[in-house]
Amino acid sequence: GVYKSVVLTTLFYGAETWTLYRKHINQLDAFHMRCLRNVANIKPSDHIHNSQVLTKCNTSGIEAILIKI
Repeated sequence: GVYKSVVLTTLFYGAETWTLYRKHINQLDAFHMRCLRNVANIKPSDHIHNSQVLTKCNTSGIEAILIKI
């Protein structure tokens, strides 16, 4: 969808040259999850686990996406 083609493409621009540390991966993952929750209209008060959000949005976590790059 639009999220994958616009947001993730922009987010990962130049990622092949990055040196990523766990802190950076965690920050990218937090941003990714916030965006997915926003797109799926999931409120923080809904208390839905990240794995359920990923399933609902039919996507993977940031770490899995980064491995594919």
